[in-house]
Amino acid sequence: MRNLRTALGLAVAVCSLGIGVASASAHSFESTGGATKGVQVGTEEFTLYPMKVTCQKSTTKGLAPAGSFTTYTSEIKYAVCSTFSGSVKVAVSPAQWQYSAEGVETLVNEVTVKPTGLGCHYTIPPQSAFTKQSVLYEDGILPATTKFPEGQRKMTIYSNLSGLVYTAFGWPCTGPKSAEALKEEKAETSEGEGGSFKGAVKEEVAGGNLGWVE
Repeated sequence: MRNLRTALGLAVAVCSLGIGVASASAHSFESTGGATKGVQVGTEEFTLYPMKVTCQKSTTKGLAPAGSFTTYTSEIKYAVCSTFSGSVKVAVSPAQWQYSAEGVETLVNEVTVKPTGLGCHYTIPPQSAFTKQSVLYEDGILPATTKFPEGQRKMTIYSNLSGLVYTAFGWPCTGPKSAEALKEEKAETSEGEGGSFKGAVKEEVAGGNLGWVE
């Protein structure tokens, strides 16, 4: 039986989409197997002091095994990203996220976040020990067809992670400074561990099923 309930950590985002969400306490994923693809739901957001980077569009790709499995990895390519209320464009390199059916999300590769024209950037290393981790899975079932008499299953993944560790290289990525400090420390490096990531993607196996089961 699928356990459907609204998660407090993502209540605002979920309610705005008008859907119910499954708890991340599932035991496995299930698929007919094959290449996966997906698209962003809403916006995705990296918070890296002193910037909040919002991405308006992303696409995903991965590979799901056939049958039941406990972890699933998907690569997300981010596009149309910006910061400072949209006034500065930002390039975000692809991120490989591994999702556990028990609700643990892991960043598998290093991600670079580079604001255009500012001469600074951030790197986010692989990690999974987030201060707060909220990963939710929702099954969506399309209307029945001849090929899918019970409806094709797709999966939406909701992420709300805090305690993201990162490194900032150069000002202004390293944060606000006085004019005197800026002259001496413009090329400094600083470590941060209070970043966050929020986002949602809807994924499917082309011509097959992909879902979460308890």
